[in-house]
Amino acid sequence: MYILLKQQYLCWLGHVMRMADGRIPKDLLYGELVQGKCPRGRPQLRYKDICKRDLKALGMDINSWETLTSDCSAWRLKMQHSLLQFEEETLVWQAEAKRQSRNQRNLVSGQNVSVLSVEGIATLKLAFLATLDAVLGPLLRARYRSLLRRKDANNNCVGSSTKLSVSGYSAADLAFHCMSKLLNSC
Repeated sequence: MYILLKQQYLCWLGHVMRMADGRIPKDLLYGELVQGKCPRGRPQLRYKDICKRDLKALGMDINSWETLTSDCSAWRLKMQHSLLQFEEETLVWQAEAKRQSRNQRNLVSGQNVSVLSVEGIATLKLAFLATLDAVLGPLLRARYRSLLRRKDANNNCVGSSTKLSVSGYSAADLAFHCMSKLLNSC
């Protein structure tokens, strides 16, 4: 859609450039301020400035475009060539942006772990274990009280531990270990 609008814009630009100097559309578009105040700061862009900006974005030469518009067929050919080239560059740019966005999403979700550094993997593991400890801690504490008893050197139960740990492991470590066992058995 954008390319079609640019094509119509360039056709109109060539048509206006071929007009005689006394014609009203050309005088309005290329006219200058005869009287009045110019606003402070960045002045408003003239029609010619906007044309040059758009031609530069399309990859056309901004120094020779006025002479090129005098020949209709050469102008159309140059316009079509520039629009096709601009469309190809836009498609390549959009595909690259889409690929980078997809890779960024995969990194955030953890699907593309091979790209992560060692520090990134350690950070993800710590975040995962902290989440498991917060969520599964009360569940594991209630369900596996027998596992949470301290044992002496002869493997005899000494007493019940109020802290969720089995020989120094937190609930998150236990849950992570159980999940890895389940995944490996599948």
